[in-house]
Formats: sequence, structure tokens, C-alpha cells
Amino acid sequence: MNNKEAFMNKELRLEPAMGGTLSGYTFAVKDVFAIYGQKTSAGHPEWLQSHPENPFTAPAIERLLRNGAALAGTTVSDELMYSLHGDNVHYGMPVNPADPEAIPGGSSSGSASAAAAGSVDFAVGTDTGGSVRVPSAYCGLYGIRPTHGAVSMEGVVPLAPSFDTIGWMSRDADALQQVGNALLPSGDTETPYRTVWWEEEAWAEYADEYKQALGKVFSAVQAQAETLNENKLAEDSLAEWAEVFRLQQAVEVGETHREWIHKHQPAFGPGVRERFAFAAGTRREDYLHIFAKRQELQNEVQQRLGQDTVMVIPTVPGPAPKIQAGENEIQEVRKRTMQLTCIAGIGGLPQVTIPVERPGKAPISISIVANQHDDRRLLSFVQRVARHLQNIDS
Repeated sequence: MNNKEAFMNKELRLEPAMGGTLSGYTFAVKDVFAIYGQKTSAGHPEWLQSHPENPFTAPAIERLLRNGAALAGTTVSDELMYSLHGDNVHYGMPVNPADPEAIPGGSSSGSASAAAAGSVDFAVGTDTGGSVRVPSAYCGLYGIRPTHGAVSMEGVVPLAPSFDTIGWMSRDADALQQVGNALLPSGDTETPYRTVWWEEEAWAEYADEYKQALGKVFSAVQAQAETLNENKLAEDSLAEWAEVFRLQQAVEVGETHREWIHKHQPAFGPGVRERFAFAAGTRREDYLHIFAKRQELQNEVQQRLGQDTVMVIPTVPGPAPKIQAGENEIQEVRKRTMQLTCIAGIGGLPQVTIPVERPGKAPISISIVANQHDDRRLLSFVQRVARHLQNIDS
């Protein structure tokens, strides 16, 4: 199914509560956020039918409205946010404006589609395992997954609470930072990072043709720091990190949604169905070693980053897969993607994607990862990178 529509409710409008730094901006929000008097679909008609109208609006949305932004619709999500693909058997696949023959990525598929098409100035989504970062990369957007807990998840349908974050995406770095100023706690924006860390394993299998296209971005990133560091994060492999993420996420998904799924027996599409079936069979007591391992890995990456280092990785393995891609290709891309997105997920770290346009070809993306609670400083770093790139091109 592919109806190409980014919006669940294009007619929903909320005017700004007052003027502010976001005055003149319009935004769309993934249909997993509570909006007073509205029902939330979470990407599934059974969820929509089985839940009442919301008695309040999510605080994150209220903050945007109080800072002058106007809400211009809710957007399609993959089913209960448990996918990176961007298709939904019930509501269709939003178009990828950067490459209409390719998937948009998920689960914040509609938000990415709306932002990339210019329908809104920025769009809000959620990111658990990559659901803002992946569609941002595929649709040629700047996007951020903030530090876990930096933005309140109150009024947002959960998936795996210890990984869930609210993220946002835009066509330019300035808007990304302005939204951050409205949503994020105060923090340092001026202190430069001393070291840029190129994570070796993340780049090892990245195709040479994509590396060549990233040349200008590499230079712009390195120009913002004093030293360059190239080494591995994982003692074994990032595949081990991805497996820790996958298993703990599944346990938390089971705890969050097992009862509702058992009661309502919702129909899920391929991939999502199998993931929920696996999650339903997990029990926390059987995976306590995984939770302990996650804490160990989290401590490790936070210690390695310290206060003066940012890590540079590909956001995704390459351009968005084509819509007609076979199941084997889809699963291989998902596996390789999770080996990249799991780093910030396990660490609870902020990560910002930087789009790289390739004339006549699908966009690719690079990501900058910083330590916890360094969100505003990271956004300022990315903004300087973006201006450096503009100067090169002008």
C-alpha cells in the first residue's frame, strides 16, 4: 500500500499561544502525541478506536505553541512506532520527497515527508531505535534525537521507555536549533569540542562512493575541532551492541504493549508483526544480564566521549532503499542500520543528522554524537558545520 500522504489529519490547526522565538514557524507532529480533544492513532486503527479523546495536550507541543509556532497537522507513523521502514499497511507509505522511488524511513515517516516537502518548517517525531534519525537521513533533512529524558515524554505513546525520545527534523540547521532552544534545558552553546572521533567500525563497510560524496562535510566537521581521533568504540563489534539494544527494547515493548495486544488482537504488517510477537514472549527476569550489559556499554561510551569529544558516524548505511526492495534487502539494511543507531540509543546520547545532497541522486547523511546533556552545544556545532558548508558552496 502506498497512498503517499504524510498527514493523518491535515485540517487540525492550533494557533500559537503567544509570540516567541518560533513565531512564523509552522510544524506537524507525529500522531503519537496527545492533543486536547483529539484521538491518537499511534499508526494503528485499533489503537485509535480503543482509546478515548485526549484530556490534555502533550507538554512538548504546548512549549512549541508558547514559543510562537503554529501546529499544522498530525502525521502518519509506522504501526506503534516499531519499524524503521516507513510503510504502514493501514495508512500507507508517505512519499519520500527527496527520492519518490525510495522509502521514507520510519517510524516518523509522515513527519519527515511533510518537512522534506516544505509543507511545514519543522516536524516533530519520536525516536527509540532511529525513528527520527533514519527518515531524516533518507529524506535529506537535519534531525535530532536528544539526550534521553531531555524533553518530557508526557502525553506521548511509549514504545520502550528507557530508549524513547522526542525528536524533530527540518530542512535547515537554524530551524533545528531554534526548536531546540524552545524544548531543551539550558546548556552550553559556545565551548568548542577539541576532538572529532571517527568511529572506525561504523565507517569500515560504508561504500567508497558515499565517502567521496561526504568529502566537503568531513572537512567542515574537522574544521570545528582541534584534533582527529580514529579508533573503535566496541571491543567486540557494533553487532553485539545492536543485539543488546534489540533484546532490551523487546523486553520493554512487551511490558508496555503486551496487555493491549492480548486484549485487542490487532493486525500488524510484515516485520512489525514478528517483532511484537517476539516482544510478547520476553520476560525481564530472563534478560537481566542484557540490562546489566546495556549499563556497562552506556558507561563505556559516555566515558570515551567525555566533555570534549564528538563521534562521527554514518547515520544509515547508504541512501534509502527503493520501495520495490525485497524482504532480504530490507532486513539486511535494518540490521546494518541498527548497528549505527544503537550507539546513541544505548548511551542515551544526543545525535544530530546532517544531510548531504547529491545532484541527481538520493541524499545521504552523516551524524554527530555527543555526550549526555550536551544537546545545545551539539546543535551549535552542527550549525557551524552547516554555515561552513554554505561558505564553501557560495
